[in-house]
Amino acid sequence: MDGKNKKFKGYLLSLTLLASLLVFGLASVPTAQAHIVIIGSPSSDLPADYLTDAKQIATALKNKGYTGSKLVELYGKNATSTNILKAMYNADAVIYIGHGGYQSGHYNGNGGTATPPFSLVGYAPPSDTSGNEFIWGIGDNMRQGWSGQIFNAPLKSNSMAFLFHACFSTGDVEGKQVANPVSTIYNFAKMFTGAGTSYYASAYYGGDIIKAFLNGATSLADANNKIGFYKEKLTTNYYYNGTTISRSNDKSVAFTGNWSYSFPKASQVSAYNSIAANAWYNGDKTKLLVSAFTAAQNNYVATIITFTEFSCDVKDTIVKYAWNFGDGSADIETVSTQSIKHDFGSFGTYLVTHTVTNSKNQTSTAYKSVSVQDRAPVVGFTASPSNPLVWAKTTFTSTSYDPDYNDSISSLYWNFGDGATATGQSVTHAFSKEGYYKVSLTAMDTYAKSSTKSNTIKVGNPKPDLYIVSIKKSGSKRYIKIKNKGTATSKGVYVRIWPGTSSKKHYRQVYVKSLKPGYSTTVKITKYYYKHGKAKVDYTNRVSEKSETNNIRRF
Repeated sequence: MDGKNKKFKGYLLSLTLLASLLVFGLASVPTAQAHIVIIGSPSSDLPADYLTDAKQIATALKNKGYTGSKLVELYGKNATSTNILKAMYNADAVIYIGHGGYQSGHYNGNGGTATPPFSLVGYAPPSDTSGNEFIWGIGDNMRQGWSGQIFNAPLKSNSMAFLFHACFSTGDVEGKQVANPVSTIYNFAKMFTGAGTSYYASAYYGGDIIKAFLNGATSLADANNKIGFYKEKLTTNYYYNGTTISRSNDKSVAFTGNWSYSFPKASQVSAYNSIAANAWYNGDKTKLLVSAFTAAQNNYVATIITFTEFSCDVKDTIVKYAWNFGDGSADIETVSTQSIKHDFGSFGTYLVTHTVTNSKNQTSTAYKSVSVQDRAPVVGFTASPSNPLVWAKTTFTSTSYDPDYNDSISSLYWNFGDGATATGQSVTHAFSKEGYYKVSLTAMDTYAKSSTKSNTIKVGNPKPDLYIVSIKKSGSKRYIKIKNKGTATSKGVYVRIWPGTSSKKHYRQVYVKSLKPGYSTTVKITKYYYKHGKAKVDYTNRVSEKSETNNIRRF
């Protein structure tokens, strides 16, 4: 249209709504750091260029340093009414490109009179009929859904809501002016202006007013003068209910609020405080002072725990931060935003209470349960000598300790792996047979928390000793039983059977992976058709044994 794109979009929803709205909110020079929000195309039935426009504005902001979580972006399915409201909390700027709506019976759809309430519309799947996707303007306030809590918009003072392509926001619906455009703009804007937020609405693509700010405009008046396309300039004032409504010549742009508003520079915005936003949304939405903090949940006695401060007040200044840790320690009060460190002297679950007070003496309190756990003892021990001989006395000494403050090891229990046990810090033991023994030490603390450490002790010079117990015949099969009567496990041996004098002719063999001391196993050899012969265990002599002379048996 005259070399400049312009578009409104409106829809009559099945029950009560006409939808098509974009809100773009921006804060003035902030009294405290906050963030900017941009919301694009929360409904699948919107034109693709709505989303494109939102992302182009976001790119322009990023190019000027509004990066990371300084800029909250909600697009498509992520742009639910819940996420939109959370993102608005303490925002310097909110950008919304999507549907807006009116209630059934409040507009005839063809240029008639439009009456409030009007709404923003977040994403909801077609199956969702709850109505919670709508953010209604109820007088000076907002409401999520048909019967939710009524609350003031959670934007910062002196902020700005910029609406683009939005039906009703400029008095235009689907290219037609409603019969009462000025009062429509006034009533649509009230959900923002009632919270001290200025309101700017435009039907044009490109977000030229935002670009004017990014290019150095110092106020809304300055930005309006610097817009290159003359039809977008605000030129005419109208008055309704004591409020000035400014409009452009072609009636496609509207504004009400503070002309001295200045878009915050990138250095004046900070990361989105999602912790406080969630606390506000899930609590009493009429209260914009929020106490919020985080703490690790797996903590230990006398270990320093950091409680990270996330409290926020959208409209005022917090002047006092009070902490009670629920452990009998003295309360802590500070006058500045800071994280607090604390350690608990004993195990248990503690209710930490954090209360913040603003300059109007209003308070908000948050609670969090913190679990302080009993850690198990750290177990260790030494053996001297480390490779004792049979019947030699070996001294076992515990090096165990308890890592928790005000806790200690109350008992030490030894198991030597040969049926013998003992208790105490340092004990002696003599093994009656050579071999490998799994020696275990179990330490228990004063709260009955225990842990165990095991080491293998080599006694003497343990070796396996394999021999053939029996050979049984069943047709062409031979069942050979072997046993390890040594003191160490045998690993990787072959059992071979053959006729005559040559073990390399007509032989059959099987592989035995391992055999523990004192254990026996029976192997099966098939397709052996000779009546007599010899069998040998560990045919290749891979295992060093106590005796190498008892491995062969005739049958």
